[in-house]
Amino acid sequence: MNKPNAILVALCCIFILTGCGILNLPAGEGTETAAAQTSSSTDSGKSDIGSILGSVLGSLGVSTSTSITGTWVYQEPSVQFTSDNLLAKAGGVKAGAEAAKKLAPYYEKVGIKPGKMSIAFKEDNTVDLILVSRKLSGTYEYDKAKGQVFISSSIFAFPAAYVTVVGNQLSLTFDSSKILSLVQAASALQGTSASLAAVSQIAESFDGMKTGFLLVK
Repeated sequence: MNKPNAILVALCCIFILTGCGILNLPAGEGTETAAAQTSSSTDSGKSDIGSILGSVLGSLGVSTSTSITGTWVYQEPSVQFTSDNLLAKAGGVKAGAEAAKKLAPYYEKVGIKPGKMSIAFKEDNTVDLILVSRKLSGTYEYDKAKGQVFISSSIFAFPAAYVTVVGNQLSLTFDSSKILSLVQAASALQGTSASLAAVSQIAESFDGMKTGFLLVK
């Protein structure tokens, strides 16, 4: 029997034995591989979450008016810096993460909690903000050159926000004095009080630090 025929016969035998249950090949290898690929993809997505927090504004690519459209739900405080030098001076990404962690309880006191605040940027340049169970509507304009979004509402004065989009993550950060006005407004809607002095101290911890909100789609 020549070599090609011998190989063909061997393959047929394996097929027959496997079908009869006599030869058991390792099961689940394909499933495990797919699971590993899914896990790898998920881990990659998680790395995006950390990449925004403590990053430098404009370092993660240019956001566009299209990339910000959709409904975004608040996840945690966001902290970014205006330059690499100021980030390094503050102590690196870790300093940004620590500042965000300190802000979280003050946000929660005024009703800014994970899943309880959302913002929807629509294609027709209208926007809906859900804050402390109140719906506030208005319009927005995205300035690509400045990397900022400007929201106008007859009810609520929303300061200009620096925008960063990475995957399904949206960061809106503000000058330290502006974040205080947002916390104060949320406090009024909630009917509770928060230590604005403490928020101010955290927001002004380092030169060039911008604070705000990290949201997910």
